[in-house]
Amino acid sequence: MECRPMDPGCCAEAQSFTAEAEACNLLASDPTLESCCQRDLKEQAVVARLKAQLSIHDRSKERLRVAGRVLGAAPVASAEALQPGSELDDEEDEELGRLQAQRLQQMQREAERKAQLQQVGHGGLADVPESRLLREAESSAVPLVCHVAFEGSPLDDELDEHLVRLAHQHLGTRFVRTLINLRSTLHLRLRSPPGPGLLCFRAGSLVGAAGLDRFGAPECIQEEAVDKWLRQHRVLRLLSNHGGKAPSGWQGGSLQDDSDGGSSGEEEAAAADDWQQPCEVCGRRYPHHHIRSVQATRGSDSESD
Repeated sequence: MECRPMDPGCCAEAQSFTAEAEACNLLASDPTLESCCQRDLKEQAVVARLKAQLSIHDRSKERLRVAGRVLGAAPVASAEALQPGSELDDEEDEELGRLQAQRLQQMQREAERKAQLQQVGHGGLADVPESRLLREAESSAVPLVCHVAFEGSPLDDELDEHLVRLAHQHLGTRFVRTLINLRSTLHLRLRSPPGPGLLCFRAGSLVGAAGLDRFGAPECIQEEAVDKWLRQHRVLRLLSNHGGKAPSGWQGGSLQDDSDGGSSGEEEAAAADDWQQPCEVCGRRYPHHHIRSVQATRGSDSESD
């Protein structure tokens, strides 16, 4: 027996499964989900659609469908009322539906925010030529982290992968990469360590610079050391509902510092700014040590004798 579209006993369960399928499809569109989670949600949506089709032809509910067509929705409602705990289940379903709707709206807002930030270069690792790096840093309204890299270097590629993950998590910070060669003079202009490394800019000024040896090179890249160093220089920014300065053109929220709070954070920030003070011996502005040669030490000892 075919089911008419307006039969209450026929459409109620089918509409429930259809709504479940639509909810799974909407959840699967969340860009923050891994591909495996998105695949599971799409499979659940397919199963829900099949259940919606099968519920229309379920012979066990044939008597309720006939009663619904003859007497309207009253027999269906009375039959559900006879089931134990049906009112409690309805209340729980209503509360669950309300929470699910709120979560879906929140996910839609977050997706819109991420889309806006991605349009202005956030959420990924963008390539910036060496000649344009300083102009990009000066014009950036948010902290900028630059990976100065050699093309084809395995360590630089490993660091790029980690920076892409950080860029996805910290949408309030812009991450870029600048490729250099052996004739590059960028370190002379910035007074930073030569070769590949990380540069941190805030408000157009260079606030931190380190070579790859700071993060475990040449053996590997220690991701924990990279995260700690970036937090010390207070360049990691998260999206929040209050506080912070948003990038130009951004309308969806504000930024929040992702560094450790309290006195320890202030001490780390002060220690990170020490590198800017020029060395009394050579004038360099990054952390280093002067080691006296053995011959010079022996010569001074013999003169004292």
